[in-house]
Amino acid sequence: MKRVLLSFLLVISLVLPLSAAETDSQLYTRLSSAYDSGYYPTVLTLSEKFLSDFPHSQYADRVHFIRGKSFFRLSRYTESIKDFEFVAATNADAAYWQGMAYYRLQNYEAACGAFYNALALGTLGDYEFSKRSLLVYSAFALDNCGRRDEAAAVLEYTLINFNMEEDFQPAVQLLFSIYKDTANKERLRWLYRQISGVIECFPEDWSHAMLYYMADAFSEAGEYEKAIEIFGKLIACDEKAYQAAALQNSYIIAEEKAFSPDGKRIFSAFSILENAANYFDEGDVQFCDLWMKLAIRNWNDGEKETAIKCFEKADSCGGKALAEGAGNDTLRIQKYMDLSRLYEAEYQFEGGKKEEAIKLLKDHADSSGDNYPEYWVRLAQYSALTGKSDDCGVYAQKAVEKLEKKLGAAGAPNTGDAPLATATNSADTAKDATKKLIAEAYFYKAYAAAEKKGWKSVLAACRKRYQVVQAYDYPQSLLFAESLLLADGSESAVTEAINIFEALSDQESGIAFLSDRTKVLLLTGNYETAYKLGGTVRSADADSEYLYLMGLAATGCGVWKTASNLLGTDKPYGLYYTAYALYRQSRTDEAYPLFERFFNENPYHLMARNACFYAAVCALQNDEGDNALKFAKLAVEQSSRPEQKMEASVLCASIYNDKNMYAEAETLLEVYAPSTDSVSLNLLLSQVYSAHAAVCKRNEELALYTFLLEKADKLLASTESYFRNIPESRAAAEEAAYRRAELYYSAAEYEKAADIYEQFRENYPESTFYVQSLFYNALSLKNTGREKEAILLFEKCASYNKYNDTFGFPALRQLIELYRNSMEYEKALAVAERALLEYPEESKYSGIATTVQNLKLMVAGTDETIAALKTKYEDSGRSSTSAGRKNGFSLALEYMNTVSERNKGEAVLLDIIGASKQSGLSADDRFIIGESYELLGLYYRQLGREDDATECYLSAAECFASVDKGKAAEVLYNAIDIFVAEGRRADAEAVYRTLVSLDSGSQWAKEAATLLGIF
Repeated sequence: MKRVLLSFLLVISLVLPLSAAETDSQLYTRLSSAYDSGYYPTVLTLSEKFLSDFPHSQYADRVHFIRGKSFFRLSRYTESIKDFEFVAATNADAAYWQGMAYYRLQNYEAACGAFYNALALGTLGDYEFSKRSLLVYSAFALDNCGRRDEAAAVLEYTLINFNMEEDFQPAVQLLFSIYKDTANKERLRWLYRQISGVIECFPEDWSHAMLYYMADAFSEAGEYEKAIEIFGKLIACDEKAYQAAALQNSYIIAEEKAFSPDGKRIFSAFSILENAANYFDEGDVQFCDLWMKLAIRNWNDGEKETAIKCFEKADSCGGKALAEGAGNDTLRIQKYMDLSRLYEAEYQFEGGKKEEAIKLLKDHADSSGDNYPEYWVRLAQYSALTGKSDDCGVYAQKAVEKLEKKLGAAGAPNTGDAPLATATNSADTAKDATKKLIAEAYFYKAYAAAEKKGWKSVLAACRKRYQVVQAYDYPQSLLFAESLLLADGSESAVTEAINIFEALSDQESGIAFLSDRTKVLLLTGNYETAYKLGGTVRSADADSEYLYLMGLAATGCGVWKTASNLLGTDKPYGLYYTAYALYRQSRTDEAYPLFERFFNENPYHLMARNACFYAAVCALQNDEGDNALKFAKLAVEQSSRPEQKMEASVLCASIYNDKNMYAEAETLLEVYAPSTDSVSLNLLLSQVYSAHAAVCKRNEELALYTFLLEKADKLLASTESYFRNIPESRAAAEEAAYRRAELYYSAAEYEKAADIYEQFRENYPESTFYVQSLFYNALSLKNTGREKEAILLFEKCASYNKYNDTFGFPALRQLIELYRNSMEYEKALAVAERALLEYPEESKYSGIATTVQNLKLMVAGTDETIAALKTKYEDSGRSSTSAGRKNGFSLALEYMNTVSERNKGEAVLLDIIGASKQSGLSADDRFIIGESYELLGLYYRQLGREDDATECYLSAAECFASVDKGKAAEVLYNAIDIFVAEGRRADAEAVYRTLVSLDSGSQWAKEAATLLGIF
């Protein structure tokens, strides 16, 4: 009550004059106090009185200004404008408040004028705050006038130059709205850089919108990293619409926009989606869409492992979505999940898990009912590729039944056809996709029947297929034409077959007719007629299709060079048979890359297994062991028939054996052993056991060595036993028996080997292995010390195999060695001369002529060592060559060691010394001549021929001087020793001076000085 009374008294005091003679100054003071106290009605009363009593007062303008602000505070904007008008021309504050009044009255043009007037006057009181506020309201007014560019410019200036606190968010919101609405993406990027640190402070509806449009602006400018960063913030928000849009845009950037100069993607869509999974519901349909899209792109790019991970993610999302209720998206999600399983099955099949792939398809085909018939089509395909023609036929029939239901009686598909159809929601696309699947199903049905030679069923299926697609294609139409010929064979059928090929080749009359006829002939197996027909066509008239057909005809006739020139490599069969024709010409370096290319491009082709097999054979012949092993293993995997698999296993095991990978080879072959179909398999396995046993023996794993040797023995023995009783397979039994002996010979079990070789000749006296069994039997006996028995067998082998260098010549060499070792030189000489006569070429390269010379010397009583050295001396050119001089010195040394032969040694040394006059002698030559002088000097000194000895020593020193100073000093010392002994002091001192000048610090110089008494 007291407070109300005081206020009343205060108002009364402000309204009532202080005295009867109140001045304008006093009244102005009361008026100002009332305004400052917020008593705006009182201000209006006092100002009315002031303007009435003192219209010309110096305070009149101020009173109008205060009166105008009071009207503004009381929301009486029109009246406030009238008072501001009195002073706005000169008072910036008044102009500002006038602008604010116009703004409140939504007269934005007038507000803009007043605000610009205030800025021009530039004398606002509270300068910073008022100017910032004026600029912000100016911008809002300009925006409301439609002058958005000016508004944006004012706001940009304000943001840059003022501390924005109170008006910050409204100003930024307006500026963002202008940029967004005008699609000014450059300025949106500028604005983001200005406010990025505080953008989260805005209300969520504004911050999400700003982030989205700003990220889009960065994306358009190619600043993808920044765009991804901003979209990432939106992905983490809780606004579903912005989350979804941000994820979609991030995915598009990663997949379709951001590439490095070399064409690689900069960002990982996989990582983006994985990170987004933290903020999205697992069953989100958009998530499922994107995982599926990414999976298919990776698959098409060959990144199949990544694709499978994406399919798994899509499948998981789809399952969750269906569990939660996907509504209108249910059908699409179901199709995605089915498509994921198809790709997963293909991945497993390509990775060699063929049975798992088939099981996966079968499980889902059974559970899908009629909703996804493509499962049955793929089951038919995979069954065909794995050689299960019965299953192929069953699955193809189921696919046909279910697809025909979908196609409907009127030929229009029901909902939920193939993935491509559902992806585009196009009824025409769905219809076409369903027709393609039906056509494919009919083809596999025809294929299954063809495998059983049921050509009538093949023809019926092919006709059905044609009714669906109304087109001929390759190779499906090839089966159609073939079934026409083999199931019907009538003239009309042949005509229809020709029509099919005419449609395929699309040729005009003439060459087209010949081409069609050639196709028919090829299909009926008349290759020679087709090949002859080709000879009537000029090469200039033949097109690539006809050349290809003629290449097939040449292949059928075995004309391999022509085939490789004609077939071409643009068609799968052309590529395969070109490679095969090159292989048959032994051009394996050219054939291998073509086989490799064929398999890489056609991994499921009917000839894929053969391509792998021959690629391995070619690589083996090209000494490319790793490639050979790779394709041999693929051939084993690709083989569908038992005989094919065994053939490929033998090849693969042989490569393992060459690489010393014995355990792997054994694992492959033991599945079939002992084989009654393939002798080569049994022989190879025994060879693997033998080689493995040898390794175990070296490693002192004797138990395993014995075990492997026994396994090989038993395998060869059982092979011989089985085939020996089959007349047409007796050669196989012979080889197995021979290899059994060879097994023990290779293992150095010579006693056992000798017994089996002997037993072999008793059982197979006419065998092609007879001679070599003689030879290795003899070697076995020799290695056990039974040399006399060995000689008998070697004699028999040499006589039996006369003029055959395979075993005849080696047998003679063994005889020479055995006779020589037993010192039967005359017999050895006779055999050596026989070898020269019967095998001149082999003897030439084996040094038999030298052996004959040595043996003649030994027969004459010459020591064997001297005989060998003498022959070597003669053969190397005596003293005329460096080698001859070295060999001669060795021979001279041997002679000198035998008193009775020293004169022969002297002759050889004199022969060598004679070469010292030759020019261009090497250091080695001078050294050998020096040694010859030295040895001859020693010999002469022993004979008492001192002068000759000193002359030899001095000549030796001359030879040694430039190659070995130590040797030179030694022989000079010997000369000094002789001179001192003969009392020839002057000569001794002269040689001593030479010795000192040559090597003053040597031991020989010191001893010479002692000898001469020089200290």
